[in-house]
Amino acid sequence: MSGTIAILSGDMVEDSSDLVWLLHVRSPEPVLYELTMPPTHLPGTLHSGDPVVVVGTRSGPDTIKVQTVTTVTQQTATMVVPRMLTTDVGMTAADVTATPADAVAQLAAATAAAAAAAAAAANAAGKKPQGDVWTAAAVAAAAASRVNNTRMVGDMPVLFMIVGICNSPPATSVQELERVLFGGPGSASLTLEGYYDECSRGRTAMNRANSMVVDGINLPCAFNGSYKYAAGSCLYRDAWGWHTLAQSTLLAARPGLDLGRFRHRVLVLPRGYTYEAGCPWIGLGTLGPVEKAADGSYISSMAWIQGETANSVMAFMHELGHNLYLHHANDSFGCEYCDWSSVMGGCCAVRCHNAPHNWQLGWGAPLAVLNSATLPAGVTLFFDLPSQHTSDVSVIWVQPDWLPAGRRDGSAALPVSYYLSYRIDSGKYDSDIPDVFLYATSVYFWDGLTQTTVRRTRYMASVFTGCLTYAAATA
Repeated sequence: MSGTIAILSGDMVEDSSDLVWLLHVRSPEPVLYELTMPPTHLPGTLHSGDPVVVVGTRSGPDTIKVQTVTTVTQQTATMVVPRMLTTDVGMTAADVTATPADAVAQLAAATAAAAAAAAAAANAAGKKPQGDVWTAAAVAAAAASRVNNTRMVGDMPVLFMIVGICNSPPATSVQELERVLFGGPGSASLTLEGYYDECSRGRTAMNRANSMVVDGINLPCAFNGSYKYAAGSCLYRDAWGWHTLAQSTLLAARPGLDLGRFRHRVLVLPRGYTYEAGCPWIGLGTLGPVEKAADGSYISSMAWIQGETANSVMAFMHELGHNLYLHHANDSFGCEYCDWSSVMGGCCAVRCHNAPHNWQLGWGAPLAVLNSATLPAGVTLFFDLPSQHTSDVSVIWVQPDWLPAGRRDGSAALPVSYYLSYRIDSGKYDSDIPDVFLYATSVYFWDGLTQTTVRRTRYMASVFTGCLTYAAATA
């Protein structure tokens, strides 16, 4: 069966250890199936929006027990590399270079190797202190890595749809929600526009100019057309049905509206409706797009906000984070949502993203890359690491490729990485972060392969000056 994968993360679910996998089939008629993935599937190797072929058996009218799932790749004459410097995820004609992808990878590897060789030669000749030479090599390797990891989330055009469903009225109005999102007279001190501006250090825009809030969308109690849903039910199929019917209802009422302007589409649900329908979540978001163009560019994503949190800018920030491929922020024991340094951790305290999520978004590039080529045994390196909110280059990226799981040459599907960052109270959008994360070097674990790999991050430790050290297991 051919279709498109949609990956969801139901927030605040009692058992949220697994992702929700859906198969969106458009032909011969639109159908949505919930998938039970095989135990051999490695999470992070598929992306939401990927065209796939699924082989399996029906375990219900709308469910499939999957045996194999294969990505349908687009074959092109020349491979190209996306240059996400000022745009959101995806690839368009304006965002590519003619440089083959393998050549860019080779350039990064060659630059790092040359820096390491020069450092070794200089050290052998006694030209510079050992630490300084290898520190320079690690910094050069970081510069090389930035050639190959160019995604930077910039423009954030969002459509917010306020809906009434059945006998449940809308949770808010256009004016009220615009005050929460964009500010203005009588607005709260925190806005979603302000969050994106501060947490990205002015790189990302979500504002009245590129986004829109609409209301007047009233959905029936049940719908039996494409993407059907039932009254009082809260299967993922139902949530999809509310969203798609809301979009088609909006287009029918406003035929001149260009829905394609908005890569992110958020449904604001009525108050009390999610409880009455039995929803196990307070918010929901697709982990990436639900739809991609043939060239791989990002068309649109879906997010759902519970009516009770329609005035919480953090709830919007969290769900839109999922749309940008960010998974949850866990602690070192794997506790879901338990990294309190990140908005992708527990909802809905006031804080920005952690270091690996900043790297995924392109908001925090590595100052240094440490691996077997730049960190030989017995060498101690020294860095002046800026706070993540004072510099675009604010992460030390440790790639323990001396371990089988830490290799980044393709021998490990999901290579291990550690990300080190220094955090301060940067302003009102980090005002609620616990003291354990402030004025300390925090260590995070993440095993994603690329900036758009969907994997949970883990907070490991905070190291304060002169107080303690952190040692990761090496075997």
